[in-house]
Amino acid sequence: MAKLKKRSGKEEEYNRTKLEGSLRKAGATEETTRHVAERVSPREGMTTSELRGQVATELKSRNPEVAKRYENARARVAKTGATVPKGSAYLHEETLRILGAKTGDMIELIHGGKTYRVRAEVSPVEQREIHLHNEAFKALDASTGTKVGFKRV
Repeated sequence: MAKLKKRSGKEEEYNRTKLEGSLRKAGATEETTRHVAERVSPREGMTTSELRGQVATELKSRNPEVAKRYENARARVAKTGATVPKGSAYLHEETLRILGAKTGDMIELIHGGKTYRVRAEVSPVEQREIHLHNEAFKALDASTGTKVGFKRV
């Protein structure tokens, strides 16, 4: 099996099951998930970004909407924000740009099969983080430090 190079520089063994899970989270059907997973060609030393590009290209030919969600949905580490208002989430401005969202837009948080909608707010948080009110953690059955997926709604 091929080892992929992550952004951090660390190498990780290609994991088809992990890829299929990402496709399902983006809303791909089982048929599309299988098709895309069979069509991508991970090779030794390939970066995870290159693999994501292959996956996105395959998805676009089958379902452009799912492809867009796949490209935009990247898990963020959820943190408790003492000043985060109920019903809101604090995100880095670059994260909002990648999502194609702006302050005030609704985003859907995803964790463990549960979803919760919040209003996106720009805040000087780390780019790989999302700061939430305690109510969001309860609704998602998550805790601080958990990776949470999200998408614009």
